[in-house]
Amino acid sequence: MQADGLLEPVIVTASTDTAFIRNASPEQPLDLRMMDALPSMGGEPDLVRFAALQPGIQTGTDGFGGVHVRGGNADQNLFLLDGVPVYSPSHAVGMLSIFDSPAIRSASVYKGGFPARYGGRLSSVFDIRMKEGNSKDFQAEAGLGLLSAKLAVEGPIDKESSSFFISGRRTLLDPWIKGFTSYVNQEAGKDGFSNYAFYDLNGKMNFRSGTRHRFYVSLYTGNDEYHREEARAVKFSELEVNDKAQQDLVWGNTIASFRWNWLLHPKWFINTTVHSSTFRFSLLDFYEYEERDLDVSSRQYDLISFSSLIQDLSVKTAGEYHPSAQQTIRSGVSLIRHRFQPGVLGLDENSIDADIFVSGGQVQNLDSLPAYPVIRSLEVDGYLEDQIQLSAAWSANIGIYANYFYVQQKGYFSLQPRLFLLYQPAKEVGLHLSYSMMSQNLHLLTNSGLGLPTDLWVPVTENIRPLEAEQFEAGLSISLRSGWAMDLSAYTKRMKNLLGFKDGANFLVNGNVIQGGVLPDYWESFVTRGTGQSDGLELGLEKTTGVLRGTIAYTLSSSTRQLEEANQGKSFPFRYDRRHVLNMTGLWQINPGLSISTVWTYASGNPITLPTQTFNGESPYYTGIPGIIYSDRNGYRMRDYHRLDLHIQYRYVQSRFTHLFQIGVFNLYIRKNPLFVRIRENIYNLRNGN
Repeated sequence: MQADGLLEPVIVTASTDTAFIRNASPEQPLDLRMMDALPSMGGEPDLVRFAALQPGIQTGTDGFGGVHVRGGNADQNLFLLDGVPVYSPSHAVGMLSIFDSPAIRSASVYKGGFPARYGGRLSSVFDIRMKEGNSKDFQAEAGLGLLSAKLAVEGPIDKESSSFFISGRRTLLDPWIKGFTSYVNQEAGKDGFSNYAFYDLNGKMNFRSGTRHRFYVSLYTGNDEYHREEARAVKFSELEVNDKAQQDLVWGNTIASFRWNWLLHPKWFINTTVHSSTFRFSLLDFYEYEERDLDVSSRQYDLISFSSLIQDLSVKTAGEYHPSAQQTIRSGVSLIRHRFQPGVLGLDENSIDADIFVSGGQVQNLDSLPAYPVIRSLEVDGYLEDQIQLSAAWSANIGIYANYFYVQQKGYFSLQPRLFLLYQPAKEVGLHLSYSMMSQNLHLLTNSGLGLPTDLWVPVTENIRPLEAEQFEAGLSISLRSGWAMDLSAYTKRMKNLLGFKDGANFLVNGNVIQGGVLPDYWESFVTRGTGQSDGLELGLEKTTGVLRGTIAYTLSSSTRQLEEANQGKSFPFRYDRRHVLNMTGLWQINPGLSISTVWTYASGNPITLPTQTFNGESPYYTGIPGIIYSDRNGYRMRDYHRLDLHIQYRYVQSRFTHLFQIGVFNLYIRKNPLFVRIRENIYNLRNGN
């Protein structure tokens, strides 16, 4: 046999020149390899905690309180798992996310200049894609850490045409938590224990039909369960005092989706997705106090129950057309049916039929409560987006997003323009400007304290308008031959129709069982509307080459709120307003198998509202509770937060197996950072006259 011709070899060479080459997109890909190499809580690499090391993104103390991007609320972030929105992406009340690292194929975050294909939230977009499975060979990955055990398996179903991926994770802490808390309670003279567990399960299959059709089926389900019970008996001379407490908290997501990718033409393809998702949340908080004297006994208790259920069913078609190498046009439409069922119940010993639900110090028969009312809504959206290279130096992403939301016989329509403009006079330098308008049809009613979360998702109503935001951003990016890259951005964001509780207001009203339920418009009387403003300067430095690598991320920002019927109408700091946030990471690759990494983080203290006085009287929202005078909203600040984490990783390859051993220290110098402030009247000291 004789060859017809000879192809010239293609030689690929690596270079230390990390010149800045960027298309017209505000997308910031997250480096999953760096995420796996850095210190992590309990040896669990976590996507959201890793993202919080970037400028402009922060979480509450040690993850509690959700993710806050450029002064936005936790509910203003759009988390997409294979294109499907996730309402609560957290485990352990924010310490970990539901995105298990072995299941992630890619992840990107948008903080501004949002492309038109994304909508529904005000502050950010986290676009996470699951692995699709190895179509040639079977692979497995197992892990055992302090917090959980995990297993991932992937391989071909029919080689070259279909594959699968499945992974699972479950916490291992529950037996230890129960035993330890039982011991602590016994030492404190109490009976009882606490327990907590979570799990995740991811699955994905893909099938190829010919050269033009590909089908994907994805599934995620996960759940968290927390239980606490305590009881104590104390005697004061002839008086016996007993108190009991019980708390149950359960939340989780279930998501199923089917996607059809159709290649109509080498330059044009269409994705059609059908998905169903369910988010469930329930909280039970029970406290009982009983006094027994010689001839007299009295009993008081409070029972609070929160629940939130969201069910979505959606169909979406999105197309992408490439008329040339310099231009990409995207468009799409979607239809979503929402079903909301929020509920709040408050009972005490004076409530009608209360003994049906509380007997012998135990909560029971809650399943017999009347079903909470359902709020149904319909959402339609569409977009058109053009990403184009205008010249050798100029490129742009221009688009428009349209949304219509129908609820309670009222519809809301919005047009949201988007623009991202990039000027690149040299391959090492880029300057960008962006403008985006965003709208949000969902509200998260959240408690103002830091205890167990009492968050309820509710839609806009005929009286409560959608949230809106406008954001302007300007930035400079520079890449140097030494391996360093710098990003500098300044932004300003204006928000309106934000919701917050009125001063002294809460979800609950004393009364009987029926009055405890939340009617569709019940919560509206406790909230007030207002505006918000966030401004900031973000600096990011990154060294991506060499034995020593690392990042420096600094954010200087201010975020305020002004609500009509709160804080006397005066502006006040946002709950997660932190003037300075600094994150520094370092990675020393000693050899191909051994590395040492560190993370040091510093943040100004969070604002907090504190009670300053009490008086004899009654709250307008409760009966039988002394009046409380509070400081200005968020008028105090907790002390600054900082900590240092250390991580050592050793990778050993043996035949067909790769072993990874990790050891780390969280909070190396044992900094006592404040998590929350709790102020509670001590009835036992009062009885002793103290």
